[in-house]
Amino acid sequence: MIVHENRGGVESFYAPDTMGSTVALLNSSGVVTDTYTYWPYGEIRSHVGSSQTPFTFLGMIGYYTDVVGNFIYVRARYLRQALTRWQTADPLWPHEPPYAYCSDTPQVKVDPSGEGGQPRCQGNNRHKPPKCPAGQTAVWITCFEDKDNRSRPGKGSVFCSRKQCSGCRNYTTPVCPIGTQVVVPGYGDVDINQCGCLETGRPPSPDLIIDVWIDGCTDLACWVCMHLPPACHGGGRRA
Repeated sequence: MIVHENRGGVESFYAPDTMGSTVALLNSSGVVTDTYTYWPYGEIRSHVGSSQTPFTFLGMIGYYTDVVGNFIYVRARYLRQALTRWQTADPLWPHEPPYAYCSDTPQVKVDPSGEGGQPRCQGNNRHKPPKCPAGQTAVWITCFEDKDNRSRPGKGSVFCSRKQCSGCRNYTTPVCPIGTQVVVPGYGDVDINQCGCLETGRPPSPDLIIDVWIDGCTDLACWVCMHLPPACHGGGRRA
């Protein structure tokens, strides 16, 4: 994971989203200097700030963006994001599709080797919470396939997470009340529909854990920095 750079004596720290794309740059004091958003295949949708870095789209896992040549270097080959495809055939062809990027599912897969897409963040539960920009909170996100198409736009469960508990009667109010909508980076809008307690085996989060069911999602588990609605702050305390 690429987390820091020193460019001409100026230090920058990367704040990633669920997939590993840089959504913010922080200076050595922890102040946000730049923010980024992206289109699904890696084109920069917006950039606020004046810093320059090649580690933008999926930069945390080594994608290197060349803004002059309009391509992304990913070890084995180059991704032409404007064409949503690789420039050359997969070295593993015919066992892998020759030019398609991540089976045309860039919202849930990455290809850090350039030789075959894979689900992002699976088994990531040993990683520590990231250092988030001011106003954002580190949240543990899991995403599961919703084969019954029940989620529109998203279906989520928020788990109170200060300590493990036996029964949610130990909590006065959930961290996010039922009906609260949060915007999860990489997943979009998620409607909270229930509250539970921290499950065994889950890493502790400073504020909450969100389970998301979305059609077409591969099982994922990641830390992510996100803004929380006012309703989500101050809840989840023990009675």
